[in-house]
Amino acid sequence: MENFIDIEKYKNIPGFTVITAAVSGVNDNRDISFIAELPLFIVFYGDYATTEKMRELRKKHKLSHMTHIHTLDNVHFSYKSLILRTLNENPFRSKQFAWIDPKIQRDSETYTIQTVSNILRMIDVIDSAQGKFRAYIVRGGVYDNVQISEKLFVFGEMVGRIVFDKMNNSQTSRVLFSKEVREILPIVFSYGQESDILDNFVSPNKNLMAIYHSIQLPFLDNGNNQDAYLCSNSFVSKLLSDENEAHSPYFVDCLFKHYVAAYYVSPPDAIEYVNIIRCLRNESADFEKSYQMNAGLYDSQLEYVKYL
Repeated sequence: MENFIDIEKYKNIPGFTVITAAVSGVNDNRDISFIAELPLFIVFYGDYATTEKMRELRKKHKLSHMTHIHTLDNVHFSYKSLILRTLNENPFRSKQFAWIDPKIQRDSETYTIQTVSNILRMIDVIDSAQGKFRAYIVRGGVYDNVQISEKLFVFGEMVGRIVFDKMNNSQTSRVLFSKEVREILPIVFSYGQESDILDNFVSPNKNLMAIYHSIQLPFLDNGNNQDAYLCSNSFVSKLLSDENEAHSPYFVDCLFKHYVAAYYVSPPDAIEYVNIIRCLRNESADFEKSYQMNAGLYDSQLEYVKYL
């Protein structure tokens, strides 16, 4: 295959490259088929069997012209090194890239090729101009009891080079949570359970209370108000508009904990949420009932708003 593809012929295709890899014994035909159907520019790495399968399937789907395949001699690779290699070679001259673990499709039977394509198109529009690095935080790990999922990243070319060069010699979570990286690079986090990654990668849409319990609370409990605020701020407005979530017994506490994090990070937002909590107490008997279960704590803490 030639070094560079004439992408001017494909102006209606998102301008990013998907980087992925699959090897025999780790990945099965479902994984390879899933990737093979994506109507996107793809750089694929694998052993002889998986690369031959990918060639066959991309040809079947008439997508060979959007495919760059590497057969690896050593399949004990780091995905980070493959990403750096792709950034250096950049066969489709992309400015925006996505790393996708083919096993991502195993998390939910509802994911379709169109689902993934649409998500990446949306991210391309949202992030490409700023060249951001978007990652997904899930429960578990040693950093405030959370960690970075390694199944999906989306990143601009320049920020990707810096981040993956640092990651290549360190743990993913350590790098992306480091103050050094976050102060100089546009890192954007999404949040949720591992099984909800494609539902929540662009913005939280599913299992919002699970994000509160498993991610926002650990941040807050460890005194990480900045990340606690960023996490709850990503979903709390949607929580307010979701009638099902509004009946959750944790709804009041979720709004209260957002106020607590905002108090230290965004005082205007803290003031706004005190007013929202007070309005909901007057408007909803269910909300007031839940509030009264811990009214002593809520009342005493909400009073501190007068110092902002």
